[in-house]
Amino acid sequence: MPEYTWELVDSETGEKIDIPERTSMTMPDLSGKRGDLAVTMLQDAGYAGTTSELRFANIDPSEDGSVWMRANWVVVEQSVPAGEEIEVDADITLGVVRPLL
Repeated sequence: MPEYTWELVDSETGEKIDIPERTSMTMPDLSGKRGDLAVTMLQDAGYAGTTSELRFANIDPSEDGSVWMRANWVVVEQSVPAGEEIEVDADITLGVVRPLL
């Protein structure tokens, strides 16, 4: 499969224009969102953290266990407030609970 690359070029001078890498993002409001949707929203906002930088924490004392299937959990707390400007690889912890079915 061929590999494609893109360059941004000034139409008047023909010179290549360097685009700086994004280093910050605005934290979205993830309250009430399913875990899988929260990840998508973070990525759409520019988040580039690894799984060790993005943590899901079960904060329901009546619910045992770890968070495996993020879609089964709902965000009720976030360590970084919505609207705050953060680095794209910042540590983020999302407090989640399992919704009643």
